[in-house]
Amino acid sequence: MVILYDGKLIALRKLSSKKSDTIATEIVTILTEKNIVPSIAVCDTEPTNTGHKNGVIARLQIKFPNIIYEPCRLHILDLVIKHQIISVFGSHSSSPNLSYPFIKTIQQNWSKFKDEIEYKMITEDLPNLSDFPGNDERRNDYRLLLCLVKAVHFLRSDKVMYKFHLPLNPPSVSQARWNSKAIFCLLAEILNLDRERIYELNTFILNFWAQCWFGVRDKVNWNLLYNSNLISKKGKSVLEKHNLFQQELRPPTNEAAERVFRMMNEKISHCQTFSNLELMMIQYYNEQFRLNF
Repeated sequence: MVILYDGKLIALRKLSSKKSDTIATEIVTILTEKNIVPSIAVCDTEPTNTGHKNGVIARLQIKFPNIIYEPCRLHILDLVIKHQIISVFGSHSSSPNLSYPFIKTIQQNWSKFKDEIEYKMITEDLPNLSDFPGNDERRNDYRLLLCLVKAVHFLRSDKVMYKFHLPLNPPSVSQARWNSKAIFCLLAEILNLDRERIYELNTFILNFWAQCWFGVRDKVNWNLLYNSNLISKKGKSVLEKHNLFQQELRPPTNEAAERVFRMMNEKISHCQTFSNLELMMIQYYNEQFRLNF
């Protein structure tokens, strides 16, 4: 479990269970020890966190009555794209991994497809797009998604594949990885897989969803997404549930917490105990912290 407060990592804990009472008790203990009285709690919309009576937020409000819950906006956008894919392809599995046939095809043949895409690339680097970050302003799968959004845009408009970096290994197929769903949809269009349905899906991603996704560090125009003529009914209901209809400045997200988990996986082999890992992560993250990943 990762806890950040005021932009800084204050705790990294290994929990004995994923039950809401275990999570809430640990959070209260940490905040009490550090004399912190939180005003806002940002987390995803999983029932463990949001259950009306026994969720983590409900339990925290017993100790901190004035705390306000804010759902992670990236998690909401992930739910929107999840429902969008289901509206086009149907629901395939409750597996923790994405199981659509076109995704399996890309993942299983990644080396061949990577070569195929790179062969199509011209020597000119992928240009930037207005309203989107520069290619060097994101890292890892965020950067891959950003490059794919731009690549498909220019493939449609200029009929060429500009040069950009593709990873050696296939993208993650985990449902938990926020970027994976859109990444595979965009790759499918470049590879001409399931052309008609993928084209429709990517039109929604390019024209509506991606602008919100990459706007979360600055501002998001939820009205653009909500009033899209392509958004699925369930995707729209997700926005309605959380009253997301207008422009929002610096919307709350768990993006920084996700970065901590990625950094932890990179450094865990260097630590003999979890307590050592926590100390190292707190020092490293707070000294090196840059919201550029």
